[in-house]
Formats: sequence, C-alpha cells, structure tokens
Amino acid sequence: MKKNPVRIIFVLIILFVLALSVCSTTPQQKTNIIEQATGETVFSFSQDMADKSIMNIPKYINDLRYVNPDKFVFLLALYISKDSRNDFRTVKRAHDWVALNIKYDAQAYFSGSIPYQSYQTALISGRAVCAGYADLFKKICDELNIESKSISGHARGYSYSLFDDESITSNHAWNMVKIYDNWYLVDCTWDSGYLEGNRSVQKYKTDYLFIKPERMIYSHFPIWQTDQLLNPPITKDEYLDMPAYKPQFFKYITEVKPNLGKITKVDGRIKINFYVNNDTNLIIQVLNAYEIETLETKKICRLINYGNKYEAVLTFSEPGDYIVRLFSTEWLADYGMTVTSAYKPTLQETKMQEMGESLKKDMLKFK
Repeated sequence: MKKNPVRIIFVLIILFVLALSVCSTTPQQKTNIIEQATGETVFSFSQDMADKSIMNIPKYINDLRYVNPDKFVFLLALYISKDSRNDFRTVKRAHDWVALNIKYDAQAYFSGSIPYQSYQTALISGRAVCAGYADLFKKICDELNIESKSISGHARGYSYSLFDDESITSNHAWNMVKIYDNWYLVDCTWDSGYLEGNRSVQKYKTDYLFIKPERMIYSHFPIWQTDQLLNPPITKDEYLDMPAYKPQFFKYITEVKPNLGKITKVDGRIKINFYVNNDTNLIIQVLNAYEIETLETKKICRLINYGNKYEAVLTFSEPGDYIVRLFSTEWLADYGMTVTSAYKPTLQETKMQEMGESLKKDMLKFK
C-alpha cells in the first residue's frame, strides 16, 4: 500500500506544532520580590525573560535615539510606563531596554582608553562600560519620576582571580532604585552579557535585577557603606574573606558546612557538606591557581550524594594553591584551597590500597 506524501507532511506539521506548544507551556522559574516589612510578594517575573513590550518600541521613538537622545529617553519613559500599574514592572522594562540594547565596549575596556561615559554616548554608540550603563538606567528612571542612584565600588568581575591580591579600588558602577519607599539593587551591565576572551557577548539575564543585598555583597562592595543596603553593613576585611559566589549559587545551595571563606588552609584533606535544593545535580571541578583544571580532579575529589546533601572529600597529594569550582547546570561558586602539606594516608588506608592493587594484579593474570 502506497503512503500518501501529502498526508505524511500534514502529520509531521501537526507533530511539530504540538511540540512547539509543549515547549511554550514549559513553566519558567520565577523571581519573587518580597517586601521586608510585611513579608508579602509585591512583584514576580520570569527569570531571564524580557518584557515583551520592550521588543516593540515604535519606530518614531527609535529614530530619535541617535539624533536627539534626550527626547528619545523622554518618549521611551512614556512608552514603558504606559499601561504599567506597578513601579516594579516599569523599572524592569527600563532594565530590560538597557540590557538588551547596549553592548559592553570590550574594545575600550581592553585598550585601557575608555571614552567619556554618559547616557548620550551610550545611546548614540550603542556601546558602554559600566558607568555608561548606570548613567543611562538612572536617566530613564529620572524621566519615570522614580528615585534612583548610581553606585561606585569594587566588583569581582572579568579580571578577578581568587589568588590575586585584591585591592579594594573602585572599578565598577551599578544602580539602586527606590520603589514604594524601599531601595533595590540593579546591575544592567552584568545583566547585558559577558566577556569571552577579548570580545563582548550579548546575553540578557535577570541575575542582578532587584537582587537581594545579602547576595549582591559577594561580588559588589560599594564605596559608601549605606549603599550595601545591609544592616549591619559588612567591613572591607569581611568582604575580602568572602568566597566568590555567583547569584545562581543561592538557587541550588541552601547551606555549606563548614562555612568556608575565600581561601581555606587545608592540611592534606578536607570534608565539605553541601546541602542542596531538590533535583540539584552538583559537580565539582578542581583547578590550579591559574584556573587550569588539574588532571587529578577525580583522584582529589570524591563526591557522594545523600539526597539533599552532597559530601565532598578532597584529598591532596601535593601542597599548593587550588580552586574548587562548583557547578550545577550553571557555574555557582569558587573556593580557594591553600594546601600546606600532602595527605598522609592512615595505616588502614594503606593496607586497603595494597589489597586493591593486589586484587588488580590477580585479575590481570586471568585475562
């Protein structure tokens, strides 16, 4: 019996449409903004998803961007506040426009010759470093009549390395914004993409949109203590001892025992317990101080899963500086380990190892 090619094509189209509908209904992870005083959720948004209205800015507004930046920002603010009954949604739209439409100026950053940064130059050139992002976001908030501020301080960004001497100098700019009498932190630069080699990669995220101050502090240390939005604020020395956590860390890890700092001294062996959220698949990578993975990773790290807990036993055969890097579906954190001496196995461990080697030899004889 001959198969009807038209019917086959029709069935394939139906299957394709059904597959698309299944994909489109996959629930997105939500970020909930909790009002501290009441404990109520005041706003929710889908992680890493831009507001659809930002994709449809009218042409007559877009055309003004390069010839009249001030009028463009004025009309953009009118557009993004239209039909927005919530200041959180309005500010998210401002964040989304900046993160989607301004690309990080990698050429200026790597040349060491950074031009003057302002909202006008960011709009006209389409490129900026952090100060330009922060100034543009603030300008849009000004036009929205929403109080905001540009913050300067130290950030653990592209050039950060665990074992480098960390001098707390101002090397980054971000924002804080006041919504319904409470201040919130925003970093449009880091939500616009990342540096790969000497080039900038545009990739929209919401990791640093309304990020909790107690999470932001792991990577952003403002010049003024009040800009931490922490009570009490942390000191410079406390910041210097904090491990390098990504915002994603808190999506997967609930607790670490012992509580590790930026660099931990290890006498040969250390056991760490990572308590995780449901369905978290934890991966550990061991690198040297130059962030090159050691060939001994599997020998160094024994990782066992006990449901919502992972037990990591790290055994080092050589002294030196190591980086223990955590992954799940994303890069989560880095811990520094300064190993002062090689691990010396106990007598029982030595005997067990000898028995294992002897068993291997016996098995090879019968092959």
